[in-house]
Amino acid sequence: MNRKALFTIFMIILTDIIGFGIIIPLLPTISQNLGINGFALGLLTASYAIAQFISSPILGFLSDKYGRKPILVISKAGTVVAYIMLAFSRSYLLIITSRLIDGFTGGNIPAARAYISDVTTKENRAKGMAIIGIAFGLGFIIGPAIGGIFYTIGHSQTLPGLVGAGLSLFSLILTQLFLDESHRDGKIIHHRQFSIKTFFDIFQRPVVGQILATVFITMIVISGLQTTIPFFTTAVFKFTTENNSWMLVFLGVLGLIIQGGIIRRVSHDNSLMSRLGIWLSAIGIVLIALSPNPIFLFSTLAAYSAGSSFIQVFLPALLSTSSSTDPEGEIMGAYEGVSSLGRVIGPAIFGSLVLTQARPTYLISAFVLLASLYFLPKPHHSQPNQSGDN
Repeated sequence: MNRKALFTIFMIILTDIIGFGIIIPLLPTISQNLGINGFALGLLTASYAIAQFISSPILGFLSDKYGRKPILVISKAGTVVAYIMLAFSRSYLLIITSRLIDGFTGGNIPAARAYISDVTTKENRAKGMAIIGIAFGLGFIIGPAIGGIFYTIGHSQTLPGLVGAGLSLFSLILTQLFLDESHRDGKIIHHRQFSIKTFFDIFQRPVVGQILATVFITMIVISGLQTTIPFFTTAVFKFTTENNSWMLVFLGVLGLIIQGGIIRRVSHDNSLMSRLGIWLSAIGIVLIALSPNPIFLFSTLAAYSAGSSFIQVFLPALLSTSSSTDPEGEIMGAYEGVSSLGRVIGPAIFGSLVLTQARPTYLISAFVLLASLYFLPKPHHSQPNQSGDN
């Protein structure tokens, strides 16, 4: 694998996730200061994902047509603008606008996943996708830490927003200077013009449609918990902004350890490991919902973190290896589009319920997560991959 290219992709995703993570621990305080609750709060937590749902399939198609690098550069420029706007926003309308802009340009993740698919083989695809998982884990360490620490210093989102803008600008420069366009010699690609019909045609393909249905359900639950866990801990355990920031840092550390170390050493039967991830996540969520105190909560987060890490590495790897002829950008755009739709629905549902029905909401979501196993292709449908390098 091209280490320079993978490092650059890693930085692109890392800065995206840092930005996503910066605002999560701030939301309870921002919502209290602006008097945001109910549907408005759910809309704010889901706004980033709403924009990603719209932009991800389009950017995936465009990356197939024009190349991965131009899409990645343009999208990072938009993210810089979004962070600057967030830094100086003092109204609900401006804050949600900044999140929408960031979501539209943050749809670069399918192009990044497609780039990894271009420069890896099926045998080491899961290892390549784990790079994104590591970026997610590290991003959820740095993002919430930046959000909590700099919010405490400035008592507003100005400093966290400016730090996010600076990191994204660094990523943009890195992409422009060091990322070469990716190519897969001998790969047959059937280019299509983007349309709503071609997007939905993807769901009619055997196995692909099943995997995307699984992705949709799992993302509803994972994103719902991910964006509302600070509200859960605030409501149940009276956590402060600083407490929530450190909890999210702890989750990020767990994800980094799991995706940077454990996943690289486990079986790469993508379907089997996806199933294991769903079971682990469901068990972890049940334990979180039943936690009697913060110490027990932190001990149960490990099971949830392991499961969600497995899901977010092995499901896209399973999807990417399901076909050798479809454009990677198109397939990954569908993956991110479905994921983003799940990230719209999950926070909207969880955000409107968790303040009043915190424990029941999480318990029910665990059983919804298990229901996704019905759609996941059996292990024999996937192609077991062994770890290796090009």
